[in-house]
Amino acid sequence: MNHEIKKRLYNKAYKYLKDRGFENVKADLLNTETPKKIVEKISGDQFKPDITAAHSENAYIFQLEMGNSIDNNKERFIEKCNVHQQYATENNGKLYLIVPVEHFDKTMTEFNKNFLENIGIIQFHNN
Repeated sequence: MNHEIKKRLYNKAYKYLKDRGFENVKADLLNTETPKKIVEKISGDQFKPDITAAHSENAYIFQLEMGNSIDNNKERFIEKCNVHQQYATENNGKLYLIVPVEHFDKTMTEFNKNFLENIGIIQFHNN
């Protein structure tokens, strides 16, 4: 994925979250604190969210999905979604995928095929 496109989407997401009252927003590309890795309890695999934030003392995870995670390693994508969702649920929050409009159909197809539930989607235009 083009680094400039990814940075632009991070900036849009940051503004979106701040405008909606999210606090303690952490993301690698935004000159903020880096999100902490989440460890899968059984395997010990570690997954680092793209963005984390708090709202009303609840933990939210935001993962940028440009379609390449699904194309490159679908199983890892599904596992990451499950681990992030479990963590967010345990902390009274939710996992949201940030998806450019042009990748929405591909992402939803994988959600439905793999019975991923209770995961929100935020769409942004890629420009």
